[in-house]
Amino acid sequence: MAHGLTPAAERRWAADEKDLQAQHPGLRLVHRRVGRARIEGSIEVCEPGGRQQRFEVSVRYRGLDPFDLPDTFDPVRRFERTGDNHVEPDGRFCMWLPQTAPVADFCRPGGLLRYLERVREFILLQLAYETRKRLDITPHWRGNEWDHGDCGHGQWFSETTTSLTPDQFEALLASVTTNTSGGYRCPCRSGKRLGNCHKR
Repeated sequence: MAHGLTPAAERRWAADEKDLQAQHPGLRLVHRRVGRARIEGSIEVCEPGGRQQRFEVSVRYRGLDPFDLPDTFDPVRRFERTGDNHVEPDGRFCMWLPQTAPVADFCRPGGLLRYLERVREFILLQLAYETRKRLDITPHWRGNEWDHGDCGHGQWFSETTTSLTPDQFEALLASVTTNTSGGYRCPCRSGKRLGNCHKR
C-alpha cells in the first residue's frame, strides 16, 4: 500500500480487497507506483435465462483515494466503440453516475460492491442494446439515455435543476467541474453558502 493514505483510506482499501476476494474472485486490486489504483480482471454476469458470462473490466481510480468514484473500462474491446454505442472511444463505460446518491453511496461501507453491481447492470443493458439494435427493436437502449461526455452531463444537469434561471444554471454547471468547498458562496448567487444551497 502506498504511503500518505489516511487511516480511513487504509481501512477502506483493506475492506474493499476483502470484499473482492469474497464476492468477485475474478477481480484483483492493483496499486501502481505512479500513484493510481485500479481493479483488473473479469466480472461474472448472469444473463436473462440464467446463462453466466465473464467480462473483462478495468476499474480505474484517478489516484489512491478509495472513496473517489472510479470509471470502468472495456480493456479488450468486447463492445463496439462507434456510433451511438454506450462505450466511449477510449473504452470507458458511459454508466452515468454523476448523481449525488451513487457518489455518497460509494463512500459508505460496501460501496465498491454496490458499484460493481451497477457495472453488471450496465453490461446487461449494453448486451440488450446490441441485440435490440441488431433486430431493429426500438428503443435500442432500455434505460435513461443522454449524450456522451460533457454534453450528456449538461443534459442530465439541466433536467435535475429545472427550478434555476438560465444564468444560475450556467454558473452552477461551470462549478460542477471544480472542487469547491461547501463553505464558499453558492454560484447560483443566492448569497447562501454552497453547503446550505446547491452543493448536492
